[in-house]
Amino acid sequence: MKNAIKKIAASTICGALLLSMAGCADTSWSVKRNDDETLSVGTYIYYMTQAYSEAKEKTGKSGNVVLSETIDKKTGDQWIRDRAKELCVEQMTLDKLCKDNKINITDDEINATYTDKSAFYGYYSYSDMWVMSKKSYEAMGISENSYKNAIIKTALEKDKLFNKLYGEGGSKEVKDSELEKYFKENYVSYKYLTTSLNKTDSNGKSTTMTDEEKEVVKAQYERYVKIINEQGKTIDDVAAQYDKDYPSESSTESSSESSQETTSSASSEKSSQPETTSSEASTESSTESSNSSTTKSSSVQSSIEDLSNENFVFGDEVKKKLKEMKDNEAAYVATSSAYYFLYKTPIADEVSSALDKNNTSNYRSKILHSIKDDEFDKYIEEQGKKIDYEFNDAAYNKYTPSRVIPDSDNSKDESSKASSEANTESSTESKTSSKASKETSTESKTASEASTESSTESKTASEASKSESSAQG
Repeated sequence: MKNAIKKIAASTICGALLLSMAGCADTSWSVKRNDDETLSVGTYIYYMTQAYSEAKEKTGKSGNVVLSETIDKKTGDQWIRDRAKELCVEQMTLDKLCKDNKINITDDEINATYTDKSAFYGYYSYSDMWVMSKKSYEAMGISENSYKNAIIKTALEKDKLFNKLYGEGGSKEVKDSELEKYFKENYVSYKYLTTSLNKTDSNGKSTTMTDEEKEVVKAQYERYVKIINEQGKTIDDVAAQYDKDYPSESSTESSSESSQETTSSASSEKSSQPETTSSEASTESSTESSNSSTTKSSSVQSSIEDLSNENFVFGDEVKKKLKEMKDNEAAYVATSSAYYFLYKTPIADEVSSALDKNNTSNYRSKILHSIKDDEFDKYIEEQGKKIDYEFNDAAYNKYTPSRVIPDSDNSKDESSKASSEANTESSTESKTSSKASKETSTESKTASEASTESSTESKTASEASKSESSAQG
């Protein structure tokens, strides 16, 4: 008996030690490189947030339901874990490659990029985004330093390593002749006018143009096309005509007579004045190419864009038309949201400026990335396979994908589920009601048939009575 008690006691103590060891497992790091460099667990958690966003896009779902979806033959939960590990390995591989190539990222560089408000169209920096999301990130286990390294340090390392390999003097240097070839074959240079089909009234309220107003703009844009294609005039002539058609508010009174002469139909409806539109992307594009503009009017904008870009600023219809157009040709394009006047200029005229190393437009860098980004990603992946990594299972078991799913996403999922159930219930009730209505209709039809039979029997009896009466008579 005493031996049995000793065995139980020993077993209990052993179990307690195992639990204690498990509870004290080091979860401060996620990945360790073979040179003993480690990556914080906070960085792994941040990469899980990125992986979850990718999983949402792949499944079209959100919230915890994503975890049970199938992605690339894995559960969503496993896919998110594996994707986060891939991103961790990529960061550590970049660290090693930069170290080997004597590329150093200073704290000053990281902080300058971190606080640069141009990161979000001049309104916010990554530092601002951290402040706004600090509470939720820290609740997940992500520190500001992990957030900063995952976003800023990795981006700077990628940029510097890329330029070290493919830039001037690099081991994989891309020659100017290759850059020029890509630019001429893929980029387009053009000038444009655009009018949104939505207009703003005097109260600042946005409304849709009437059919009559649309016809006015269409007629004017078609006239601009004729000015160039049929009358042989220049884009400056179009700009001058546009300024007459739509004078600025400051010159409305002084030019009202000439405006009435050229566009009596437009001026009769002041609300038909177009609302010139430009997205953030087109503003950037226009700014980059403003040096090459020769028009005298600020109304006509200039742009140089990569036609191979899937997210072309004005959409596929405008992109298709630009591909079809010849140099120095004008065209009119109507989409579901806007009207466009386009004038295509020779891309060859822009080569010297675009590839100038001192040009702040960064066309040179963009072209270089367009040519070599895929190759660079494969290079990092291949180099990563040559390095031994150790993964910290204790950290991965503790910090799971469900940790990074926002409560709002689960609320949306529950709301969607409730709505679906309500619709199903409503559909069932409707179906039951329809069935009841159908049964009522059947009963009514049966009653009607019974009534008809009764009427027939009555008619037969009446005819029999008449026949019998006639026989007696």
